[in-house]
Amino acid sequence: MRMRIVRLFICLFILMMINACKPFYSQKSSPNDVIKIGFAYPYELDQEIKKSKGLFMAVKEMNAKGGIKGKKIVVTAIDDYGTVTGGLKAAHHLIADQNVLAVSGHYNSRVAKAVIPLYQKSGVPFITSGVTSPNLFKEKQSFIFRNIPNDKLVIEEMFKHIQSLNIRNIAVFYADDEFGQGVANSVTELSEKYKLQLIDKTSEINLNNIDYLLKRWEALDCEAVVIGDIFHKAKDIVAYIHQKRPDLILISTSSFNFTGVESIFEQNSVLQTSSLQKNPATSKMLVERNTNRLQKNSDVNILIPTHFNYLSNDEMIKSFILRYKQLYREEPNFFSVLAYDSTMLIIQAMENCNEITRENIAVELSAIKNYNGISGHLTCQYNGEFTGNNIYLLTIKNGKLCLIDQ
Repeated sequence: MRMRIVRLFICLFILMMINACKPFYSQKSSPNDVIKIGFAYPYELDQEIKKSKGLFMAVKEMNAKGGIKGKKIVVTAIDDYGTVTGGLKAAHHLIADQNVLAVSGHYNSRVAKAVIPLYQKSGVPFITSGVTSPNLFKEKQSFIFRNIPNDKLVIEEMFKHIQSLNIRNIAVFYADDEFGQGVANSVTELSEKYKLQLIDKTSEINLNNIDYLLKRWEALDCEAVVIGDIFHKAKDIVAYIHQKRPDLILISTSSFNFTGVESIFEQNSVLQTSSLQKNPATSKMLVERNTNRLQKNSDVNILIPTHFNYLSNDEMIKSFILRYKQLYREEPNFFSVLAYDSTMLIIQAMENCNEITRENIAVELSAIKNYNGISGHLTCQYNGEFTGNNIYLLTIKNGKLCLIDQ
């Protein structure tokens, strides 16, 4: 009896391990009749990021045209949960499936840092439209690609803009992780190039020191602050800085390009709900002390990068927006646009192959020049990064995000 229980326990454990690596979505077809693309992504973010919608729209449209060389495209999608462990499990599963010819996805820099060596070593072409850390693409990796501008390119565009405003003194606060350190390093390097004075760098900002930092920045005549942290972690700090110093120009990365970002700057909302506040008495004091300093209008001195010119008069972009709205009953965001483009880049590379293999797809991706995507005209650089005219700047005017005419 005891042995039967032990055997049952072992069987259940094995089944649990198998299910842990199972794709949560996989279209069924015979391997000989289809072309498989893998997609690994933290699906808890999809209510806001919407990358899956861009990818599946590209696949749906291509299949409606007959697929690739007469073969239907199917997707094996795995939730990587935004964790290193989840990312490694997803990557191992997709690599092991020999019918998966290319992989798109992963969103977090820490996850990408762990999985990119696996895709490279296994010879599986991988393209990300979410990871922005400059450090991941310093060397040539023949199977690794990216079609979202890295943070260094984005910050450079920001610095060009603030230089035109005669801004000279800047500070940066950043998360102590792969993403934040990449932002801080880019700020340090580019501030010298654009003759900007970097007066402060900190990875520690909280309720206990934020007022001290603001006073320090004021004493050092700080005019702009670069935000090297993700939206959900930094939004309350950023809103608090704006409330105390509305004159400071806030320079964000694309992680702040979220629907509803305007709402965090509404009067009183941050100070009442901020994750910065742990002491109710302190919270009340802060609200009372700062209410009279809040802006009466809803303009915010903030620069937010985007990679999709939704106001473009280009007929191809107008058509894409219309098709997206017809399919999903909502507006596309730049995350869904980049996922659409990354999928179409894979598809074009496959169409250019004489024989569609993992290695040939990577070779053809490397050869793509001046691709006319929804996000812009893209060319693959020597290190696998697709770059082009796909960085635009947003600000908040009258309570709404609007494009800055550069």
